[in-house]
Amino acid sequence: MTKVILLIVPNSERVLPLERVLKISDAFDVIKFEAVMYDTSMSQYAPNFKKQKVLYSRLLSNGETGCTISHQLIQKKYSLQAKTIVILEDDARIPNLGDFEMVVQQFIERHGEEDAVLSLLPWKSAFVKARQRASLSIIPLTGNSPLTVGYVITPKAMASISGLNSDFSYLPDWPPTETKFYITNKGVINHGDESTTSLIDQTGRVKTKKIDKLIRLTCIPYLLNRKMFSRFGEYFSFAVKPSFTWRIDNWRVR
Repeated sequence: MTKVILLIVPNSERVLPLERVLKISDAFDVIKFEAVMYDTSMSQYAPNFKKQKVLYSRLLSNGETGCTISHQLIQKKYSLQAKTIVILEDDARIPNLGDFEMVVQQFIERHGEEDAVLSLLPWKSAFVKARQRASLSIIPLTGNSPLTVGYVITPKAMASISGLNSDFSYLPDWPPTETKFYITNKGVINHGDESTTSLIDQTGRVKTKKIDKLIRLTCIPYLLNRKMFSRFGEYFSFAVKPSFTWRIDNWRVR
């Protein structure tokens, strides 16, 4: 059985619709993992605030940092078990369990030995409204997949991603590793429903300003803070490469 880790908000019923669907399946071993509801008094964690500021031109909010810590803890723990797993945040919703099972199994069979991640979301939300026309074929990306609401992740990917983000400087989606990302343009999960939305959206998701994105492209932040990065490639893969790969992948997937 494939382990499905449900990342849940403590003392919340948000996960119940997801649990009800997964209980029907005999393909998954479902495990709950309480999310870290981070605040700065939690001395057991030591986010690299200086690097956050360099990367995002701001400090990550408590909600963003908690999400980062939670995903990192799961990835680090299960990388040691040498089995591909599924990670679902509690606002993930599965509209068709058969499609979900099929895509997860196909990815594990084809890519389980790689440093690889399969996003279970559609490439863009517009595809949710056109599921009958969209495909469930597993498509390799040149860059990263969308958000961490739901994904299949191999042991090698868990090790590389959690290792680079051990200081919680990057958002969970995604630290710049050599991980290969895959997606289906149709997707097999939705992000939330009519009564459930992202807690991060409510409590602190902040988009990077355009001027700050332009400054990142100049590589000036890297030149001023070289010691924070393992190599130039780490910074380039985070700040510069996505501006090209997103456009390429958007054309290819659509």
